[in-house]
Amino acid sequence: MKMDIKALALSAGIMAAAITLLISLWYSLTGYGAEIIAMMESFYGKMTIIDLEFSKSVPFIQNLWKVIVLSIFSFVDGVIVGSLFAIVYNLFIPKKNEKETK
Repeated sequence: MKMDIKALALSAGIMAAAITLLISLWYSLTGYGAEIIAMMESFYGKMTIIDLEFSKSVPFIQNLWKVIVLSIFSFVDGVIVGSLFAIVYNLFIPKKNEKETK
């Protein structure tokens, strides 16, 4: 049985974005999870300009756009990885002969 490439790509993208969104929101609200955020920043590089700060003086709304940008990049990466996984998986599925299917 072959995988639906579009379905797997979208579900992987949604899962990656949701996890990233939750971790980023948790960090910006409480300050916990700085190591995970640092890992994400190193993965995406300085292109995203992600520098979430936890401080009582920095309002949550100021960090919100940074969280959204990180989640969007994570969604795109999830779609790419999900579609590549489905394509590679479908390459290894043996093709059935027409005589066997009838």
